[in-house]
Amino acid sequence: MFSEIHNFSLKFNTSKKILVIGDIMLDEYWFGEMERISPEAPVPVLKYISSEFRLGGAANVAKNLTSLGANVSIVGLVGNDVESERLKELLFDSNIDTSGLVVSKKRPTTRKLRLIARKQQVLRVDSEDSNQIDSEELEKVINSLKKQIPDCGAIIVSDYRKGIITKEVIEFLVNSIDNRVCVADSKAKNYLLFKGFTTVAPNLKEVEAIFDRKLMSEEDIVQSGRELLKLLGSKAVHITRGADGISLFTEESTINFPAFSSEVYDVTGAGDTVTAVLTLALMSGFDMIHSTFLANVAAAIVVRKVGTSTTSINEIERYLREEEIRDLYNKIVLKSKKNE
Repeated sequence: MFSEIHNFSLKFNTSKKILVIGDIMLDEYWFGEMERISPEAPVPVLKYISSEFRLGGAANVAKNLTSLGANVSIVGLVGNDVESERLKELLFDSNIDTSGLVVSKKRPTTRKLRLIARKQQVLRVDSEDSNQIDSEELEKVINSLKKQIPDCGAIIVSDYRKGIITKEVIEFLVNSIDNRVCVADSKAKNYLLFKGFTTVAPNLKEVEAIFDRKLMSEEDIVQSGRELLKLLGSKAVHITRGADGISLFTEESTINFPAFSSEVYDVTGAGDTVTAVLTLALMSGFDMIHSTFLANVAAAIVVRKVGTSTTSINEIERYLREEEIRDLYNKIVLKSKKNE
């Protein structure tokens, strides 16, 4: 049975296009060393060594997909600025179709600057406009979606609360589901609008915000997960739980996928990886349990890296050979299959 998932790369559907809609960001990293405290103020001094730009937010979801060979287009808002040109270059280099981008004359490209020392983030500086898009920008986004959706087999919503994912955009997407795999990952309280989506992937804090209550126990988490599943009418709900892995809720069962033991350097973008791998696996015909297992494996790989990162088919295949992964596969996936 393990060979079925071990050879998953042969089954990934890379012919159908996946559409990513959401908040696109330019991530900038300054790497350096901290050796002393500033004489001007009680703050550390970062001695600059190098810098680089990476795709962030919805663009990181898209890059996670293309790193696995997927065919991807993206719809998002960028400013009429230098940052947008650099962002477009990165998207082009990652084989992401940028024909769906909307250029705004009123707001800047979202940019996040992170200062890194000893593989740890010490400061982040955000440059953004997080207000909701206006009617003119909304019309452009909807028109872009109308052009992109007919050719896609799956839709991912990546909402970082930077303004593009409005109620009107969600309603348009819900009406465009048809037989597509549709997955939503949102930082907002708007999950209940994604009715009929294949699955949604909130984290624990987001679930607390949805229901306006604290999750104090495992029982609370299970109750909320099953309640959200019922309210949405989705095939599944995935609650990402950081160091505790992922909880999968379906009509038939609740399954906890523990996080794999690994040295965690940076959780930035790990949720993007989960969303990307989950969507690609589901579109490729994997069932919900196997798709979740693969997404969990991919997340374990990227948290070992600094900053927004991706994984590859070769990395996942190599990870699947590890004994711990095989043991967890036998314990979780095969046991779940026997109980169905």
